[in-house]
Amino acid sequence: MSTEELKEYLGIAVDMEESIFLQENLMTNIKAQIEKLKTSQKFTDPIAPAEPQYPTLPTHKKRHGVLGIIAGSIGLFCLGCVVGNLLGFGADDFDGLPLILAIIALLVAPVFCWIVYCVEDNKKHNTMYWNERNRLETAYQTSMQNYRIQVMTYQDTLIKNQWKRQQDEAKRNTKTIFLQGQQEELEKSLSESRSCLQKIYEKNIIFPKYRNLVMVCSLYEYICAGRCTELEGHEGAYNILETEIRLDRIISQLNLVVSNLEQIKRNQFMLYSAVQESNQRLSQITGAIGDMSASLDDIYNSTSQLSENAAQLSTHIIELQKNSALTAYHTERAQKELAYMNRMDYLAGRNDDVFWNHPPV
Repeated sequence: MSTEELKEYLGIAVDMEESIFLQENLMTNIKAQIEKLKTSQKFTDPIAPAEPQYPTLPTHKKRHGVLGIIAGSIGLFCLGCVVGNLLGFGADDFDGLPLILAIIALLVAPVFCWIVYCVEDNKKHNTMYWNERNRLETAYQTSMQNYRIQVMTYQDTLIKNQWKRQQDEAKRNTKTIFLQGQQEELEKSLSESRSCLQKIYEKNIIFPKYRNLVMVCSLYEYICAGRCTELEGHEGAYNILETEIRLDRIISQLNLVVSNLEQIKRNQFMLYSAVQESNQRLSQITGAIGDMSASLDDIYNSTSQLSENAAQLSTHIIELQKNSALTAYHTERAQKELAYMNRMDYLAGRNDDVFWNHPPV
């Protein structure tokens, strides 16, 4: 195999490894999004308002002794009259009646004053009682009005939260269906890409030890940079690669490459370029998938009836699947991988007169 053919072969292998690296990262992202959609949005229900308690009304204390005082006073007055009459019957010249009446008056006057005081106090107490009762009743009615408003607000919030939960679940289910469709498409494409790469490696041009993204990029870089013209031999690409690994000039583990991308820029430029290009493409496709997933919300936001959405969802999801960035990428890769497979037989020296097995004009 000539140097130019080896360079073409390694370029194809690098492109395939980069594509698989990209698709694996896409798969991880899509699975993470699907997993995230399992968590529902939290809507906090308000605390139910407490119904106001009917107030404890003040005790209405009645002055029960007033009647007794009145009755006693009348009785005492009558007794004084009787005693005075009896004494008057004993002597014609008896003149002590005024004294007796004065004594009776002295006894009756305090009682009368007390009666007047009790009556006034009872009136005052009644006024205070009814004022307090009316105040408590008014406050209770105001509290009940506020309570009814709070209950209506509470029930309205519960209904809205229930609607939001239903809408959130419907949105998450719809997005999950869309992403699962993307995942299934990606799984199929990734399987085909791995199969294609395996067939490329089965040409046995690259030693099995070096069949991964990091190693192939390094081998490709050595050939493209003119540091060597073949893989084997003392001055071949394998020997250069092993020497640089031994001297810790390059990173050979992909996970370390990803976390230390800027550090490999100088000594592993091809690998750096491949990972950077893959990350950019990953960001573009992931962003496009996110935009399409978010567009599903528009169906729910445009109508308040979930049942009205069902008729639009299936058609919309199918349309999104057809026009997604991932589908476009798969179409692009399928065409490219077909061309790669047709070139492999020629590069491997198996020319069977099939058009694509012939060298380019």
